[in-house]
Amino acid sequence: MDKKILSLLFIGILLFASGCTQEKQLTNKEVMAKSEQAMTSLKSYAFDMVMDMEISGNITPILGSTQMTMNMNTSSQVDITNKKSHTTGSMSLMGMNFPIELYTIGNTQYSKSPMAGWTKQTIEGAWNNSNMAVDSSIADRIDVVRKDDDVVDGVDCYVFYFQPGANEVLELMGASQSGMSGMANQEDFMESVKNVELWEKISKSDFIVREMHMVMDVESEDTDATLDFTFRVYDLNKGFSIVLPQEAEEATQMPTATI
Repeated sequence: MDKKILSLLFIGILLFASGCTQEKQLTNKEVMAKSEQAMTSLKSYAFDMVMDMEISGNITPILGSTQMTMNMNTSSQVDITNKKSHTTGSMSLMGMNFPIELYTIGNTQYSKSPMAGWTKQTIEGAWNNSNMAVDSSIADRIDVVRKDDDVVDGVDCYVFYFQPGANEVLELMGASQSGMSGMANQEDFMESVKNVELWEKISKSDFIVREMHMVMDVESEDTDATLDFTFRVYDLNKGFSIVLPQEAEEATQMPTATI
């Protein structure tokens, strides 16, 4: 074969190989930025959450045990365009099981519990962190380590590992600097957080976050706790019909909260 043809063929192979590996050569920062942009463009998605919590300390002897465990499993549909979400699931606490049902319509959250029935609460900033992406500005302030690739629901993913501080955890949870829903003293929370580890799995094809896993250790004078969260994202841009039931519309009003 002519040497010129061989040379052109060799160059063509190199260019093809370069094109195939271009995505793998993206820097951590570039992947994170693309992921943030991709997640922001989502119109709707579903996600499952599993949370395990172990608590030990002075609070647990009241319950007749030196350790208390809680498990929560939920499935959620999120319509970002229309600012609606619906969550169902269950919570297990010390051998007791409780159903969970939540709706968020605009800035109003509706919750159903076995004891109180339906209650509603205005949550200012409820949609501030609806896309679940790690803000690239947060990633710039902490070390980001790329781990071995993984597969989530048949999708090849980049895997990133973070160790954010307490302040970054608040930002990741969508909390404002002025306050956070369900937390009376934000400064106490920041002092009590001792260790946080976060893994994020990002699709190589569309840069959508497919799975997040966070482990957080919290310590205080009386109590130690370990929280383990896993989120799995799916049904991207499928569109959902989320309709608030009539009984929820008549829910008892609770005080306004801010996140």
